[in-house]
Amino acid sequence: MAVTLEHATTAFILSIAAGSMTMLGASIVFCPALVKRTNHKVLASGLGFSSGVMVLIGFIDIWTKSKDAFTDYGYNEAYSFAFATGSIFIGAIIMRIIDYIVYLLSGKHATTIEFGQPIGNGEASINKQDEAKLKSVSLSAAMAIALHNFPEGIAVFVATLENPTVGAALAVGIAFHNIPEGLSVALPMYYATGNRCLAFGWAFLSGVAEPIGALIAYAIIYFSGEEIHQMVYATMFGIVTGIMVMISMTGLLPTAYKFDPQGDVVANSLIAGMAFMATSLVLFQFA
Repeated sequence: MAVTLEHATTAFILSIAAGSMTMLGASIVFCPALVKRTNHKVLASGLGFSSGVMVLIGFIDIWTKSKDAFTDYGYNEAYSFAFATGSIFIGAIIMRIIDYIVYLLSGKHATTIEFGQPIGNGEASINKQDEAKLKSVSLSAAMAIALHNFPEGIAVFVATLENPTVGAALAVGIAFHNIPEGLSVALPMYYATGNRCLAFGWAFLSGVAEPIGALIAYAIIYFSGEEIHQMVYATMFGIVTGIMVMISMTGLLPTAYKFDPQGDVVANSLIAGMAFMATSLVLFQFA
């Protein structure tokens, strides 16, 4: 497998597009009729679908690329399998560290709000205590989302370098769940301050972390030196697999079940997401 930065421009574009969906979700604050309600089933379905896409891409495609890259670097099949598998756990540990940082920053405060429920005592009568709490929730959510968007940007960038089609599919999955993330930042800030632009601005800052992650990935690969490019590439693919699976299992699915407690919509959309990605990968083999 040739390692190249040929598709770097496409990778940056996809990471920017995925990150921008955070702002799309935040733009709901400019639509008064939609501010206080949204469709829970649609959110659960979208999150479940995104999870299915990410899990299948991670284990079937991205991890395989990691193993193949280790083989191309010179290791035999057994060592390549072991190193690629070990890299998954590095990615998982990275995500756990990020989750712990988020916990320390947010304490016991929730970092999301219950979509569809009125906030505080209503838009026009929120008291000072409500305002302080909502601002805290919004800022914590912005930090949490920024920390999670950073590795997502790395995932999109690395996947696109090897195969733009796979990178685009991953970007779509990430973009879909970035929409409610933008909502979770903008809505509490809007209800606390009544300032739509300020609420949108905080969501914008959290979304910018995605292309920054892509930029960091580019720098690592570019400055690593041609002689170790393949090793860096192989390790990053394995790490990205772990990151993707952890985002799905600890972020997307728990949130999806929050909006679909019975789980029927989530389960069906999870299978649909996996089937969609599997079909795309199979068709790509015959292209």
